[in-house]
Amino acid sequence: MKKILCLLVLSLASASLRAQTVDTDLAFAISQLQSSGPGPFAKALYGIDEEGVRQLAERMAVCAKDAGAALSYEMLSRRFIAQKVERIYLVIYFEKRPVFLRVDSYASPKGRLFLSAIVSREAVDVIPLEAVNPAGH
Repeated sequence: MKKILCLLVLSLASASLRAQTVDTDLAFAISQLQSSGPGPFAKALYGIDEEGVRQLAERMAVCAKDAGAALSYEMLSRRFIAQKVERIYLVIYFEKRPVFLRVDSYASPKGRLFLSAIVSREAVDVIPLEAVNPAGH
């Protein structure tokens, strides 16, 4: 019984640490948002997908309008929805309000690709209840 309890605790701790691990691709994209704005942010995520870059840049610009400077971000949750597809939930802290982001990534044979992103000022538009930390931190 003690072994099972230990395994359960280790499994939960490991999942928590994975959710909090720094993602260098996302950290770079956020740094682009902080220094250069929504266009470079979207370009950092989508690369050569011109339509994806345009759509994400436009939506981020709307959400960040009048919010002040992007200060930092917090990774709320990372979950694999398939063996090679991961869903990531973030909150980006601006001076005047947070902006919420959900983005999927695909481990393709040619490297990591970011897929559909949803950005909103409203957490309920982006983050399912099960991805929210009830303690608030």
